[in-house]
This record gives sequence, structure tokens and C-alpha cells, in this order.
Amino acid sequence: MNISQYIIIKGTKRNSYSTYRTYTSRMTMNSPALKSDEVAVKVSIELPDALFERTALQANIKVPNDVVSQPVITADVIDNVQEIIKQNTGFDVKLQIIDKEEAE
Repeated sequence: MNISQYIIIKGTKRNSYSTYRTYTSRMTMNSPALKSDEVAVKVSIELPDALFERTALQANIKVPNDVVSQPVITADVIDNVQEIIKQNTGFDVKLQIIDKEEAE
């Protein structure tokens, strides 16, 4: 993409005795008509189209079956669950772990 524009810079003195100037600027596409206190600078900019293309981030994650482990429930975990149920409900429960293959 090529862009050509004019920057018009205006320098204004504070008063007729001052050497200090303030500057303002504006831009236009066409060749400007200038006032006596303005200067025009033609600016050409070349930008690649890829600069304006939005990239889409993408990630693919695969977890192989052989790295998945079965949860390990120890006797301490069972005791803690039973105790929490008893504290919150007042019921005595007995938990058992049944292997999936045995349940079928």
C-alpha cells in the first residue's frame, strides 16, 4: 500500500516582538494552497499489506492415551471423605472402591 499526503505545518509567533513560535500541523491528500506562515512537506509511505492482516492464533493439543493415569484413592482419602460427610450431615457412611472391570 502506498500513501502520499502533504503535511502542512504552520508556525505562529506569539506576538510581533517574540522569536518564539508555536507550531500546528494538518494533513491533506491534495496539493494544498498555503498561507504565508505555512510550509508543506510531501510524505510518501509504503506499507506492506500484511501489516493490516489479522493473524489468528491457533494451538493443537493432543494428550496420548498412554500418559493418562487412573486416579489413586488411598484409604486416607476414603476416611477423610467419610469423616466430612459425617460432620456435615450426621450420617455414618461406608465407602467402597469397586474396580470398573469388577462392576461390569
